[in-house]
Amino acid sequence: MKNVLILLRENLPQMNTAERAAGDYILSHPHEAASLSIHALADESFTSVSAVVRMCKSLGFHGYKDFRKSLTVELALQDEHMVLSQDEIRKGDSTEEIIRKITWQNLQSLQETQRIMDPAVLHNCAEQMQKADRVLLFGMGASFVIARDAYLKLLRINKPCVISEDWHLQLVTARSSTPKDLAIIISYSGHTTEMITCAKALRQNKTPILAITRPVKSEISDLADLKLYTTSSESLFRSAAMASRISSLNIIDILYTAYANMDYDHSLRQLRKTHIEKNS
Repeated sequence: MKNVLILLRENLPQMNTAERAAGDYILSHPHEAASLSIHALADESFTSVSAVVRMCKSLGFHGYKDFRKSLTVELALQDEHMVLSQDEIRKGDSTEEIIRKITWQNLQSLQETQRIMDPAVLHNCAEQMQKADRVLLFGMGASFVIARDAYLKLLRINKPCVISEDWHLQLVTARSSTPKDLAIIISYSGHTTEMITCAKALRQNKTPILAITRPVKSEISDLADLKLYTTSSESLFRSAAMASRISSLNIIDILYTAYANMDYDHSLRQLRKTHIEKNS
């Protein structure tokens, strides 16, 4: 089932003014919006019926009825402790408030990522990883840290994988790829220029691409064959890539575990073999 409020929040910045007005009203008044007809929602959000329909279709729904039904179901299932609005860091926050807010944002990001993940897609990703001769990992900045984590995990169970911190070498890797490889591109925004360049080179070589990115339309998403979606509620300190990093690392943990579990005994043997004892 589509997660309406997450999809709406993530896609809102890309909508036009009229569609955004309807989306803002729904995010601010989800329970009220779920009970409104399309004409009433248009009136309450000071927009038009056609704008509401466009907003629904941009999120992948057939129309307002489909959207409203999914919203109603989501609200009925929603954890009563889950907040819909972001609790921002503010000037003068105490150390205790910073601990609470950052921890809550990370927890919320993990919960939202779980809710939007499709088990069938995850299983397909793990199968593609199993069939691939090599896993090629791509990422810049904070996304490279996530790619590096995936590399270390796969190395422990002896899955051939390639990674480089230098993006020029990442591009060389992309241009040298084959259809028997699997490329994993990590880009929260989906608009990172270097990753788009690598993705285009991978496409030319017919190399399957798995993107770990936001659930919004982007060039990375369009170029990818498979997509695992990450969400986060950060904005004020976006450059620090905090909640999105936690969410993406969680996806890597889930993907790695699903892959390793497909050949459980082999993975366990490799983990024991590659374990390095520490001095007590």
